[in-house]
This record gives sequence, structure tokens and C-alpha cells, in this order.
Amino acid sequence: AQEYLADFRKTEGLVYKEFDRARHVVNKEPEIVTKTFGGVDFGFTNPAAVYTIQKDFDSKYFITEEWYKTGQTDAQIADYVAALKWNECYPDPESAGGLEELKRRGVNVRDVIKNKDSVRNGINAVRELFKANRLFIHSSCKNLIWEMETYSYPDRKDMHNEEEKPIKENDHACDAIRYALSMEPTNIA
Repeated sequence: AQEYLADFRKTEGLVYKEFDRARHVVNKEPEIVTKTFGGVDFGFTNPAAVYTIQKDFDSKYFITEEWYKTGQTDAQIADYVAALKWNECYPDPESAGGLEELKRRGVNVRDVIKNKDSVRNGINAVRELFKANRLFIHSSCKNLIWEMETYSYPDRKDMHNEEEKPIKENDHACDAIRYALSMEPTNIA
């Protein structure tokens, strides 16, 4: 791709090496939706990332809508999420103000586990969905696709990265979908 298309994508150290545009980016939504839910990563200076996920009867997941904006207050984010009328919402648990705004609007806020293992376990849950060809991203979700192709681990100075902590950049969309997909009962790693 680099030589012929001038398409320079980093592959070394990527978090989601399993993601493949040809397989996982689609222009369709599921025919029969059994559940609509989503993930929220709050942000003001950094982008707020909100993703709608539809599950089909075959336990495949389609990320169908993206809202990725800077300069949004917790109240504005909560207004947007409330209007989506998801079955369940999985927001970043570290944003107490954001959680309160969602609950105030009647959003079905679900608990997201966030501890020293949750990032690694959540990443593994998303990886497994890609490997099993059960996770698809609508082509309109440009920021998520970009993050999938840039979210990475630090360069290894030695031959191990024991904690496997990704670099905290280009991760807002990835975090939002990880919150939701890792808390799905059949996907917990």
C-alpha cells in the first residue's frame, strides 16, 4: 500500500492489528437488531466520543453511528446520548459529572469496570470480535477507523512490554467502544 498507493499506515506496535478495513468496514447495518447500545468517552478539550452499536441475532456487532466532537460539556453530551434512546449506555466511569448528567436524563447507565486489568481485558475483547469477524464499523465512522489504524503501544526499548499500556493518544473512540463491547456478557475476556 505504501509503494503503490502512497498509503502510509503504521503497523508496528498497533493495538488493533486484527482490524482490517477490507473485512471490518462496511456500508450496511444489521437487518434484524436485537439490541442497540453504546459507549461514551467524555471530553471537552479532547474529543467526546459517542458510538452507537447494534447487535444482530447472530451476535455480530455493527458500529453504526459516530459523534466525535471537541468543546462539548457533559450536559451537551448527555443531551445527545439521551436522544439516541439506547437500550444500555456504557460511559467512562471516571467522569462523575458526565454520569450524573446521563442519569438525570433517564439514560440506562450501566456500570463499566475500570481497574488495572480492564484496559487490557477490554482490548482483548475487541480483538477477539475482530478475529471472529463479529465486529463491523460503518464507513461513516471516520474517526474510529482512523483511531483503529493509529492507536498504538510505545516503542519497545527492550523485548517486553509487561504492562501492555497503549499510548494515551488517538484513543477516545477506541475507549468508547471498548467500554461498551467489553461489558457485553458474552464478550468479557
